[in-house]
Amino acid sequence: MADANWIRSVELLVVGALLGGLFVSSRQHSAALAQPDNPQANPATLQEDVAHLKDIAPPNSHPMVEVGMFAANLWFAERSRTGRWQITI
Repeated sequence: MADANWIRSVELLVVGALLGGLFVSSRQHSAALAQPDNPQANPATLQEDVAHLKDIAPPNSHPMVEVGMFAANLWFAERSRTGRWQITI
């Protein structure tokens, strides 16, 4: 009986390894191929691309506003937790 359980365990291990190997090999991405038909970028196209990226990029102040709001939320959370609402300067 113990030999049957051991054989079954080995069989399950082998089947699991095979299925895992097939899964990993199917999930791997193939290497990117060069596209020789793609035309070279010229300076006018690059300037248009840079202008477009500048239009869609958020302003530099955006992360600072988020940090400020996060700090304010932490301040209010600590004050409500401790019950100290007196402002000290």
